[in-house]
Parts: sequence; structure tokens; C-alpha cells
Amino acid sequence: MLIESVYTSVLTLNHLRFPSDDEEPCCFFETIPLHVFEDGKYTFLINTTMFLIINLYHNEFNARKENYNDNRLLRHYGGCEAGSLEFTFYLWSGETYVLVPISIDDKVPLPFSLIITGPGSVTFSRLCK
Repeated sequence: MLIESVYTSVLTLNHLRFPSDDEEPCCFFETIPLHVFEDGKYTFLINTTMFLIINLYHNEFNARKENYNDNRLLRHYGGCEAGSLEFTFYLWSGETYVLVPISIDDKVPLPFSLIITGPGSVTFSRLCK
């Protein structure tokens, strides 16, 4: 049996922005800690009306650290004007994961929803740093 966990949000002018550099232009982002309760493959489905970059980090994410990408597990580009993006990743219970959706420009508000399907439930936290 697969369990579905859902998270919805809207990137706005109130969200944090990446410092401008070559890898990330000055874009809005949100940090979403994930709490996994059973090991296994989880499918991530992100529905959005605009293009998003999705990063998945292990343990922590802090955009102000110089080496913030050292613990990045995954980077996925996707979404479109009428679409979604999807990927599958093996997650371990008891580990900390942080999902970071990033807008590619200043077009906000940017609504999105996240549906994670897998062998166990996933809970989400809203985190502002």
C-alpha cells in the first residue's frame, strides 16, 4: 500500500532569496524539511504553473553558507505553464531531508503543490532561515 503526503505553498515576495551568483540568480526559494517514517522509494510530484528548480538536501540547507551545495542529493529542473515535474528517490527513515523549490526569476506569486507517494507517511515543516 502506498501512502500519499501533500504540501501546498506559494512563493511570494516575502520568501527568502538566494544571494546572486553564477549558479543561482537572485531567485525566491522555500525550505521544506521532510520527516520520513519508513525506508523506501518515494515519488515526488510537484504541480506548478511556472518553471521551478527542485533541490533535495541531506541533513541541512542554508543558502548563506559558502558550501551550501555540498550535501545536495538531487537537482531537478521542471514545471511549465501547465505542468508538473516528477522524480523518484530512495529515502531513509530517521534521516533529515530538506526540499528546496526555487523560482528561476522574479515572477511571483508562484503557487505549487507537492505530493509525495511512498511506503510510509512523510511530514513537512515550514522553515524560515
